[in-house]
Order: sequence, then C-alpha cells, then structure tokens
Amino acid sequence: MKLAILSDIHGNWEAFSAVLEFLDKEKVDKIIILGDIVGYGADPNLCVKKAREVAEVNLIGNHDAAVVGLTSLEEFNPFAKEACIWTSKVLDSENLDFLRKLPYTHKEENILYVHSAPSDPTRWKYILDVWDADWEFRTFDEQICFFGHTHQAIAYRESDNKVGVIESYTFEIVPGARYMINPGSVGQPRDYDPRAAFVLMEDGVVRILRVMYDVKKAATKILEAGLPPILAERLYQGL
Repeated sequence: MKLAILSDIHGNWEAFSAVLEFLDKEKVDKIIILGDIVGYGADPNLCVKKAREVAEVNLIGNHDAAVVGLTSLEEFNPFAKEACIWTSKVLDSENLDFLRKLPYTHKEENILYVHSAPSDPTRWKYILDVWDADWEFRTFDEQICFFGHTHQAIAYRESDNKVGVIESYTFEIVPGARYMINPGSVGQPRDYDPRAAFVLMEDGVVRILRVMYDVKKAATKILEAGLPPILAERLYQGL
C-alpha cells in the first residue's frame, strides 16, 4: 500500500491541489491528513471540502479546533487569531460541523497519527528537537508516530535507547527501531523551503517530498481577503 501523510494545509488551496495532483500521478492508495486544514489561508471551504473527499482519515489541529470553538484563541499570535476569526465566519455550516467532529488521534496497525504530540494531543505541544522527541517516544507504544504542528519536515529515530535526527529525506523503517516523522506543512512551510511538504510511505520506505505550487496566487488571495499581509509574505520564504 502506498500511503500519503499530509499536515497543516492551512487553507492554501494552491498548495493542496498541487500536492493532490502529484499524489494522483503516484497512484496513492490512502491519504491521511494530520490536521490544521484551515487557518492562515484564503480558501478554507475548498480545502475542507477536498479533505473530506480524498482523505480516509482527517485529524483535528489547533487551528481547526479554534475555528469551531474547541480551543481558546488566547494562546494564538494576533495574526493567527485574526485568521481564525475570519475563517470561522467564512466556513459554511457543513464544513464547520465536519471540523468539530474530527478526532485528535488515529491508530492502525503499528502506527499512531496525531497533530501535535502523542503525550497529550489536546494541548498542542510542539516537538522541536531531539530532546522533545526523546520525551515523546516514552509516551506511545507504536513503532511509528506521524505528527505535524511545527510546519517543519523532519524525522527522528529511536534505537538502542538513543534518539537522533534522520539526515536523509528517504529512509527505511527497520525492525527494532522506532520513528517519529513530521511530514512538514502543505500550506505554510517553516523550514526555509516554500515548496509544499508531505510524506509518502510504501513497503517500509519513507520519503519526505516537496512540490512547487503557485505561491503568488495563494499570497494574492490572502491579501484580497483582507487577512494580515504577513501571512502572504511568509509563503514566499517558507518561514
């Protein structure tokens, strides 16, 4: 089975559609989305509608939860807060209801899926380095955990009680080791690479991939919607 794992689409239809076009050519068997379908971007309805159609599993992210009133906006920065308020007004009732009912985690076989951190999926913790990952490995039993939230594509491996960053963007899942894998962000990468990021996994091989999309069009839509200009500007730089 060829599995695609996406996260943090953030209402960016141009990025999302470019990734889906790539996945269609790859003949992917299953798509799993790790949350934050909305927030920041100007096309929340398009993105939620498509996520509902194409993903076998959708999880809730902190922006999704904030938009439907399940998470307080007090910890959001002013730009994210403004975007969430705007999104909550723009989303139609069907899409709002869909987001409200999304689960925080999903498990199948020996894989755990979560938006933020397996230790407490409802608190929106960030896993930013090997020290964070080392702690989180202790909180789940599955061999693999896919997570998002940081908008940074990265993978950690635990072997012989040691945790390290996997330097390659293509690697094999080996027996005896455990993994935490972040596919990065489709709609707002923050690792200085503006291309949409996601993961493909097939026959135990994981690939963190990037695709180009029409950044200018996505940024222009943000400005035309009256959203904070910084949300458009950052797309060009991937930060």
